[in-house]
Amino acid sequence: MTKNLGALFVLGVCCASVATAQDETGAREEAQGYFDAVAIRMANFQEYDLLVRVDNSVVVNDVVAPVSTTRWRIRMDKGENFCCFVALEESVDPESAMVGKLDKMKLGWKATIVDGTELRTQIAGRGRGSQAYRDFDEALSQARCPNLSFIGTGDFLSTCLDSKRYRLRLGRAFGAATKLRVSSSPAEAQCNINVVFQNAKSIESHLWQFGLHSLSPERYITRMSRPGNRKTRVMFDQRLDWEKHSALGWVPVMCESTEEIRLKSEAEDGQRKYTLAKKLSDAQLYWKKPDNYTDLADFRKMEFSLAEIQKLVDAKE
Repeated sequence: MTKNLGALFVLGVCCASVATAQDETGAREEAQGYFDAVAIRMANFQEYDLLVRVDNSVVVNDVVAPVSTTRWRIRMDKGENFCCFVALEESVDPESAMVGKLDKMKLGWKATIVDGTELRTQIAGRGRGSQAYRDFDEALSQARCPNLSFIGTGDFLSTCLDSKRYRLRLGRAFGAATKLRVSSSPAEAQCNINVVFQNAKSIESHLWQFGLHSLSPERYITRMSRPGNRKTRVMFDQRLDWEKHSALGWVPVMCESTEEIRLKSEAEDGQRKYTLAKKLSDAQLYWKKPDNYTDLADFRKMEFSLAEIQKLVDAKE
């Protein structure tokens, strides 16, 4: 009950503010409120059955090379103190992909189960392990499972799996920014959070766009420029789509991002060289309907085979 009241309070604060300019403290509080609203809402999801597919590729000189496909399955039921997360990834390093060395493609998989107070893990090539904790919440906090509350703050895979990176990103944005501004446009049903870091050599700007209907992040852009130079480089650009779920409310269903990277390779003289490239990421999220949730018994296993992992990450129906 307390969590729900907290969510309503945060949502109320966000909805009420339509100011176009604020003092710095007020702007920080309002910006944090938007992120808190999403985190509280998604943390309160009690039960769901989710499949995720993420396709990553790199682009160099207009040539696209696929580098990985990652598939997840998350079966959560907090009422039963149960969570199962399985992941299957086919990948090759970007440098090999660009020269067509797909024979270096690797296959990796893992399974993480939190059942009551016990945390069990199984990683391909590394065996199994288990650990008991005081309660379900503590066991879940120690499991390396995706925390979907972090979606929209940056790279999909890293922020959902790495809460430390998420905290550093927002902590830096809201605590050390040179400028921070929040502006809302009721006509466009959109709120913009602009954050700027500036020093003598560079200007780094971050823009988050939240939809006012869903109170969810719909776009995140990072740009770089130099003082006195109008030319701006887009370093990261992420778009998200949200849909209404019959039991959960607003949920993310698509997350596409483009990121500027440098690929390392070896020149003919044996020296390292770096090539400017783009990393493309396309994440599709499929949320099962409540009457189609897979029974928990199908996930309560002491050990999974590769065939069972493949079946779980592919089972949309």
